[in-house]
Amino acid sequence: MKTKTLVVADIGGTVGPDQTCHLDSDNARYRLDFQFRVDYPDQHALTDFLTQRRDAFVDWVADGPPSSSPSVLHIIGATFHSGTPASGTQSLVLTMGTDGGVHR
Repeated sequence: MKTKTLVVADIGGTVGPDQTCHLDSDNARYRLDFQFRVDYPDQHALTDFLTQRRDAFVDWVADGPPSSSPSVLHIIGATFHSGTPASGTQSLVLTMGTDGGVHR
């Protein structure tokens, strides 16, 4: 099983002192803004999903016409707990949006 730090590194992010992964990456065509806590139990599934969304967005931008400003993909995670941390359920809700219109 991968450690949380390696999972975060897989998507190009860094872990802050608040145990939140931050990915802020940009170039002339796009900007990625991801934030989510690293204590979600299924980090592998989360990494797979985020990698898929990132790659699809980057491909969409690359296939489109040049723009005067970069397209932006925001993915912000919020965690929720029920019961006690040791025996309860933990959920992660991802809010996703773009500043570049609808993409696949």
